[in-house]
Amino acid sequence: MRGLYIDNAGLQIPKFTEHRELFKEAFSRRGVELFCATNEDRLQGAFDFCLFYDKDVALCRFLEKRMPVFNSSRA
Repeated sequence: MRGLYIDNAGLQIPKFTEHRELFKEAFSRRGVELFCATNEDRLQGAFDFCLFYDKDVALCRFLEKRMPVFNSSRA
């Protein structure tokens, strides 16, 4: 299983990057590969789900049409 974690490109400071790494480690222990990207990255590949930690509603809606998104555009 492959997951996608998206956060804000402007918030690449230890407080936020540590959060991302904790998710990555936790999913890895369960055998899930978590690919980390920002809202500015060009995404390629197929993913089973997305953890969305950004406020780009348009991007979130785009992803919701392609996979389950946790922290949805309606949240």
